Amino acid sequence: MKCPIDGCGLNLPPHMPMCQPHWLLVPRPLRLVIWSEARQLRSTMPAYREAIALVDQLVKESACVGKS
Repeated sequence: MKCPIDGCGLNLPPHMPMCQPHWLLVPRPLRLVIWSEARQLRSTMPAYREAIALVDQLVKESACVGKS
């Protein structure tokens, strides 16, 4: 499985919802919610989808920093 964040594509261990660099961008309270819901399919978990959207936005914003 690959990291679901746009443009990443790193291979994931089976237990990880996204690569470690992107996972650590997710606020800790949201990471805890995701782990608590881990018994469900990841792609259907609202917290997981929210985390992916949040990290996608953070990555896009950080890519713009320093560009003029």
